[in-house]
Amino acid sequence: MNWRISLLLAGSMSPVWATDVDSVALLARVQSKVRDNARRIPRYVCRQKIERTALARLAPNLTVSVNKAAICWTLPDQGLPKVPSLSLIQADRAHLDVMLAQGTEFFSWPGGRSFDTSDPGDLLGGGLSGSGDFAGFVISVFTGDEITFEYLGSCPGSSCVRYRYDVPLQVSHYMVKSLLEKATMGYHGTFDVDPQSAELVRMTVTPTELSEALPEACDIRTRMTYIRTTMQAGDFMIPESTEMEYLDRDGSYSLNRVSYEGCRQYTSESVLTFGDDSPKLLTDDKTKVSSALPVAGSELTLRLASKIDSEHGSAGDNLEATLVRAVQDTEGGSIPAATIIRGHLAELQRVYFPCRQVVIAIRFDTIVLNGSPIRLILEPIGKMDQHGRGIFSFQGQRVLVDRHFVSRWRVRSSAN
Repeated sequence: MNWRISLLLAGSMSPVWATDVDSVALLARVQSKVRDNARRIPRYVCRQKIERTALARLAPNLTVSVNKAAICWTLPDQGLPKVPSLSLIQADRAHLDVMLAQGTEFFSWPGGRSFDTSDPGDLLGGGLSGSGDFAGFVISVFTGDEITFEYLGSCPGSSCVRYRYDVPLQVSHYMVKSLLEKATMGYHGTFDVDPQSAELVRMTVTPTELSEALPEACDIRTRMTYIRTTMQAGDFMIPESTEMEYLDRDGSYSLNRVSYEGCRQYTSESVLTFGDDSPKLLTDDKTKVSSALPVAGSELTLRLASKIDSEHGSAGDNLEATLVRAVQDTEGGSIPAATIIRGHLAELQRVYFPCRQVVIAIRFDTIVLNGSPIRLILEPIGKMDQHGRGIFSFQGQRVLVDRHFVSRWRVRSSAN
């Protein structure tokens, strides 16, 4: 059956019982369920599969049209914003692991055991990124103080009912960051509920008074859908997928789609694996290492040992490289050529305008000495982003980067 027809049929069967819902009692049930979920749920970790796209207005002469004084467009409930001449300019994909612990989200590289940051932008380069959609928003809305709610009735074309909520600035932890600014602001949105089970179905988040905090932004919206899953500790409500949209005053539009897989209770021994053949990082090896680290300020010439295929790779992939030549260590000896250096692909972006190219970002942060990995801070000699990741550009629609790729890095310090 045609998908559009199926949708119309579902809409024609909108339930009549929604008008008989005791909205106050139902809201109390939903709040109780979410609070109980937040109290009982164990630390758990999921693999995020992220797809990011960016579009911009292209003038007839194929230049980017910028008009910061233009009236803002708004994001529709579905589909792309109605901005004229909107064209795809770049796209990328990424994998990360996200963990919920004590109501806070933490992120790591895929398969990692160390969740050290609450901001995925600390790991991933380029593009739009955000947090809160995994669990932060729903916990704040249903367990916080000074939150107001309004019953809106039946969901359009679906067997659920809808509420509006509002989180004022004084109790909000919602921070929006652009390249130049960051601001904490209040937010509002809607959530849909199954009136029979009082289960949360979906939720939207929109910042309040966005233009005052970030004048270049027109609209930001996050959408989340939820499912119930069974873990060792019981049944819990967790996100199934999320979408984050950003619309700029010049008409530029960014979309992040995130899906979750392999969710499980987290233990210190847990490592998620999904059958990839990239080299695994042995980050918890406790073996004492007698070899000294390279001298701070040393230049390392690295030959890539992994392969980066723009058609199949993703940011988050593990990378290995080897030393091209020996370097001096801190005890007067030397670290031999072919020593392994490990890191991650932090960005793999396919650019379509103004010309076809592939942009990658690399972070190397581990050296293997006597078979054991030691943390090391390296910065590229050449182009880098604000997090010290090396940025490299290649012309063409599909790019394969392999052992012929050599880059130069400088040792800042050890990261022990």
